[in-house]
Order: sequence, then C-alpha cells, then structure tokens
Amino acid sequence: MPACSSDTNGEPLSREMNSGRVAGKVALVTGAGRGIGRSIARTLAREGAAVFAADILSADVHETADLVRSDGREATALIHDVTDPAAWIRIAETISARAGQLDILVNNAGRCALGSIEESSLAEWRELMAVNLDSVFLALHYCLPLLKASGAASVVNLSSTGGMVGLPGIGAYSAAKGGIRAFSKTAAIEFAQRRYRIRVNSLHPGTTNTDRAVSLLGSAYGMPPADARSELSKSLPLGRLAEPEDIAAAALYLASDESSYVTGAELVVDGGDIAR
Repeated sequence: MPACSSDTNGEPLSREMNSGRVAGKVALVTGAGRGIGRSIARTLAREGAAVFAADILSADVHETADLVRSDGREATALIHDVTDPAAWIRIAETISARAGQLDILVNNAGRCALGSIEESSLAEWRELMAVNLDSVFLALHYCLPLLKASGAASVVNLSSTGGMVGLPGIGAYSAAKGGIRAFSKTAAIEFAQRRYRIRVNSLHPGTTNTDRAVSLLGSAYGMPPADARSELSKSLPLGRLAEPEDIAAAALYLASDESSYVTGAELVVDGGDIAR
C-alpha cells in the first residue's frame, strides 16, 4: 500500500495546543502550503514559534500564513523551489536578515507518484529524487550557518514508512525517503562530532488522510478514493489513517526542547502499520 504523505491537502488544524513549547524560536517549514506542512506550520506557530512558511505554490502558502495570523500568531510566506540552490541562498539570506538564526528546520516538501520500476523513466526518477531528497541536502547545506547561530537547533526531516519497507509501485519515492532516513542519521552524527548544537531526526508518517494521498490510494487500488480510504483504514491496527495533526504533533515534539537528547532517531507515526 503506498505510504505517500507529502504534497497533499489537509483539513484545518483542530487540536488546541497553546502551551509555548517552542516559544521564542524561529522555524522554517517547507511544503507548508498544504496538508502536513500546513498543519506543522500552524502547530509550531500556536506553540510560540515565528514561522517562515515556504512553498512553490504561492496561493496556498499565503493562505497558510493567513491562517497562522488568524490564530493570532506570526508567519511569513515565502515562495520557494526546494530543488533550486539559488532559491536556498535567497531564503537563507531572508531569514538571516529578519531573524538572524534558525532554531527549527522542517524539511517537509515532497512529492509522491505511482510508477513501476519497469515503466518509470529516468527523468521521472530524477524529478522525485530532486524534490524529496536533494532538497534536504540543499536545506542543510545552505541553512547550516543559521542553525549553528541558534545554539540549540532541531532539524526534522519528513521521510515516510515507505522509506523503511518495500512498497511496490512507488520505488523512486521509497528510495528518496529511505535516503532521507540514512542522511538524517549521518547529519546527526556529523554535527554532534563537530560539536554543533544541532539535532537531526527523521519523521516517518504512514498514509495520511489528505486529498492527494487518498487520490493516489484510489489510483493504486483501482477504486474511488473514498473506498480506498475505507479499505485501508480497516486494515490498520488503530483502524484509521493518520491525520495531518497527528504528524504535526510528532514534529512539534522533535522540534521542541523536550527532545533535547534525541538525535539520529526515526519516529514512526503510522497507527502500527509496519510493526506487524
């Protein structure tokens, strides 16, 4: 079953969290225009962070920033292509000029597409690698000076359960997400050895109840999205798909000082799916 969880639409944040768990911190969330990214941006903002919400989808990311501000919190919308090194230079310069440091980096931007190994092209493979995996390297490479300036930074890289188990039909996506898992561990150890106070962890959602993910499920199973959602929900140990808020709550933990001794770890949020 495809465990796609990125580049998706989601419902408005419904859980009330407002205890200041990341108060005073500066956060950058990529892929913040929709779904999981939007929920993470709103959650971090509600918990006190000043959020830079970045996405290539201009209208969507501005809507996210508006929602954050409607919550009475602070957000800046940035139009950003995560595959473009020049765009990363610009975004780092913007954050440096406005905040001087970066305390939380959430690499959420990504894209899932169906395609067998036999039928997929090299161009399609490279596109998914660029969006899902290259973007994480670029983020760390260009934002590292800002993270070092924090003195206590946290990087949360959105991977997937698809990066931990074999899932037919989404080979490029799974390979990229598996790469994020390994790269996060390498970055965590490298930064610790260099005495940078930067923690790096990967977050692994299962299939999440968003428009895009459910649409892909329907395509994979050859049935209407609603039927695919119902069938997969019944097959999961907890009996439901993840909601974007479930993933946002896990990201908040990894971003906060509550996880100050957690680095190089992988946090699975999938309702018990791959534990079987």
